[in-house]
Amino acid sequence: MAKLTALLLFVATSLMVSAQVPSFLSNASISLGFAVQPQDRRIFDFPSWVLENETTEHDFEYSLLFSKSIIEKNRWGTYFIGGYSINHATFGRPFDHPYFTGIFSKELRVIEHYLTHNLNLGINPRFTIAERNSSSFYLQAPLLAKIAIKKHINDNWNFGTSKKFNKWLLEPNNVELYLGLGCRLKKVDIGLACRAVNLQHKDPVLFYPSLFNTANPEFLQTKYEWNNPTKIWLTASYQLGEVE
Repeated sequence: MAKLTALLLFVATSLMVSAQVPSFLSNASISLGFAVQPQDRRIFDFPSWVLENETTEHDFEYSLLFSKSIIEKNRWGTYFIGGYSINHATFGRPFDHPYFTGIFSKELRVIEHYLTHNLNLGINPRFTIAERNSSSFYLQAPLLAKIAIKKHINDNWNFGTSKKFNKWLLEPNNVELYLGLGCRLKKVDIGLACRAVNLQHKDPVLFYPSLFNTANPEFLQTKYEWNNPTKIWLTASYQLGEVE
């Protein structure tokens, strides 16, 4: 009897989930994103050889995002955005070793690759400019809040063994507002946007007291800053369910 009851519960639950999935996936999509921006080359009072030896110029971001329509009215629509992204920095700059190890160190190791893993939450208001059949052309203004969950560094050490630095965490990274365009062709959606506003947490891995000749530098007295180097973001999305 117990087995029969459990089986009936399982079947009933499966039917309920199956009935809800199509509804949940309607007006929902999954997207891959790629973004590029100039490196943050601020090294303050650190010796200029850091800049002189640098051969790369840009940082990159890769994202996997889920979006779903939450408001649709006439030509206006608002989409929820959630997902995951990785910031990839390649500037061979010094970094704060104790942030990862908890041990004071003056090894002067510099970055080869610096990855910041982020959770993404936000909204994307859209206004449809033109629409025909299953295709449309629209304006968009994605607003994203990013929370750093892991930081990883491979160092570039020329005098011995290289090290890998890892730290799991949960701290604000930045809030970004983009402005851009998009085009939907049936179930495929291509978007291109430029970042308009960026409020970011001053990264303690990159900005720390040893970069300054003065004690308690003014730059480190606040945790956040408005800093917006040009960032271009390209997304390619696929509609998971039917458009209602």
